[in-house]
Amino acid sequence: MVEKVWVSDEGLECLVTHYRTHRCGYVGVSAKHPLFGKDYSESPECLKRLWEDVKTGPVGGRGIISILLNSKNVPRIDCVFDVHGSITFSGTGHWEGTNPDLWFFGFDCAHYGDEFEDWTVDRVVSECEKLATQLAKVWCDA
Repeated sequence: MVEKVWVSDEGLECLVTHYRTHRCGYVGVSAKHPLFGKDYSESPECLKRLWEDVKTGPVGGRGIISILLNSKNVPRIDCVFDVHGSITFSGTGHWEGTNPDLWFFGFDCAHYGDEFEDWTVDRVVSECEKLATQLAKVWCDA
């Protein structure tokens, strides 16, 4: 069930859904974005400069499992972005009221320990805004 759809401060479409027992947040990018159409397990070249910051910075909200499983030490999309539990979804929008031409990256609030957290709509909105800010900073040299 879609609970909220809005345009982020960065101009990206975002939404919060409630799926069975938990909420999820999503941020959409257009076909002009370098990560459009990429699976969250991919390692695009344009993330290399961001990956250097990840390797030397704090884990933040990322899921430690995705980082530990990244044995190749490459800039996978799910490891680069600091969002709750790491990115766990990438794909086209299939939600009512969203733009079907966008490619969404999303996270969920169904990780170990989340059952003890209060993942309100406002809190998920805040995480979406954080992800939108990071996605807006991605660019590739052409």
